[in-house]
Amino acid sequence: MNEIKRFSSLPSPTGVAGDNARLALQCDGRATGVFLSGDTLQHQFRCTGGYLLVTCYDYFDGVQYWFTLLSDDLRVMDVISPPDSFGSMQDVGQPGPDMLSFGFFDTADRWRLAVISGRFDGPPSDAATRRPLRFFLRPRRIRLWKEGAVSVPGKTAQIAS
Repeated sequence: MNEIKRFSSLPSPTGVAGDNARLALQCDGRATGVFLSGDTLQHQFRCTGGYLLVTCYDYFDGVQYWFTLLSDDLRVMDVISPPDSFGSMQDVGQPGPDMLSFGFFDTADRWRLAVISGRFDGPPSDAATRRPLRFFLRPRRIRLWKEGAVSVPGKTAQIAS
């Protein structure tokens, strides 16, 4: 995964917050017709077969994050969200191809995210229930886990215990 600067966004209308916050995605300065959850586009990566965008909404008691996988033609393929945290995402690394590792401010927890090139039929994780309902029964393409919890078939990076 390579971090890129191809996308930008227009903010949500005033007064729209939380799960209802949406941003209008732009690619190379042009409207895409794609709307993502959150009010800030925090990270963007080029990955195999598309783009991984990280958006968030920072509210009084914490921060909510969404990881959205877009195809090369900018169709939303999958969305997943970790549990809300009390701080921002930090220490973003790339331990392997199509993988991210990161933590949250003021915690020792480390998270991993893998973009799976094909359908992933592994055991469901707690994060699977954090997918929007319209994606719940679709093939998963993003795998998100707390380090030491599970492994991902086909990925070579070591998972810390």
